[in-house]
Amino acid sequence: MPSPTEQSVSRRTAISGLGASGLILALAGGSLGLSLATNSQASAQDVPAELADHPMVGIWLGVTPDGPSPAFIMADGAFLGSSAPISKGADGTLTFLSPQNGIWAPDPTTERGIHFTSVQNRHDASGAFTGTVTVDGYPVASEDGQRFYDDGTRVRVTLRDAKGAVTMVLGADGSLPPVYGNRMAVGAPGFQKATPTAGTPAS
Repeated sequence: MPSPTEQSVSRRTAISGLGASGLILALAGGSLGLSLATNSQASAQDVPAELADHPMVGIWLGVTPDGPSPAFIMADGAFLGSSAPISKGADGTLTFLSPQNGIWAPDPTTERGIHFTSVQNRHDASGAFTGTVTVDGYPVASEDGQRFYDDGTRVRVTLRDAKGAVTMVLGADGSLPPVYGNRMAVGAPGFQKATPTAGTPAS
């Protein structure tokens, strides 16, 4: 059974990961040289239209409690997300997290949504590998293709120890928060518009 520290780190990891979980962003895979095609000479024409033309393909800035989380949803089916690289447990123990690498496919339950699965490594402050975090997310693009939203009801975050054994699964009880974000563009990094607080000038 996970310790309180691991539970705290796990929940923070889960929440931040969902943004990258992002959700989460995307570039065409060919432009980054990250094609998943088995033939290294595969061209853009080899990418199925259902992937290349999907409204979630692009680069997104996800909103999470641990800060902005960019994510790349690539036209070849690859997924790359970044979340907070360090998480702190209730007892002050630090966990260091790698970027999230994975894959995505269209969600058959909604034409504007996808299902992605990503994996990131965990290390302690000494550099020792302590396990992995797997995130399964279901972001859905807005009608105009400029925003996404994942209500969190189907999201699962699976923690494994250094030997690959599952130590915890978060989300089955519907306790994970929703994740949302905006498409990134040159000159428009995707941040939410700030709402002035009481007593703060609007200009």
